[in-house]
Amino acid sequence: MSEAICGRESVYGADLTRGRKYEILELDEAKGQVKVRGNRGRMRWYPLSCFDFDVPAAAVLSTVEVQSEYEADPSQYVEVIVGLSDGQRRWCIFATPAALIEMGDPLKGTTVRVLYGAPHLIVATAIDEEIIHRTLHHIDSQGELLACTLPLGVKG
Repeated sequence: MSEAICGRESVYGADLTRGRKYEILELDEAKGQVKVRGNRGRMRWYPLSCFDFDVPAAAVLSTVEVQSEYEADPSQYVEVIVGLSDGQRRWCIFATPAALIEMGDPLKGTTVRVLYGAPHLIVATAIDEEIIHRTLHHIDSQGELLACTLPLGVKG
């Protein structure tokens, strides 16, 4: 049979690894599932949505560079550069809900600020280096890292 690349681990993180190739043992398009041997050696059915069939390889997270000092001040935001296994460099912003108060465009004639069109903004209730790394690895495992970052050099 052919092979497929895991593009999204979903809830199967112990059995599937994003970016890894799996031999397709059976395919049931009617039920929307594929049978592969997972990381633990068990053969089982997984949703088709976990796999990419038309890509030679998936670019996965390889490096994380925190660009600004973070001092446990919840009103700050942190810029982060991520490197992917295919050489791409992308960036995103981590912010706490408190930091959002200072971000965005002021609405003329009001004290209201509006923030929109920022898919590269990741909001977490707390931010430190470990949380940034764990969050980015989680986003990558779900196949959403490209959607949550911008190419380096593009400002949002």
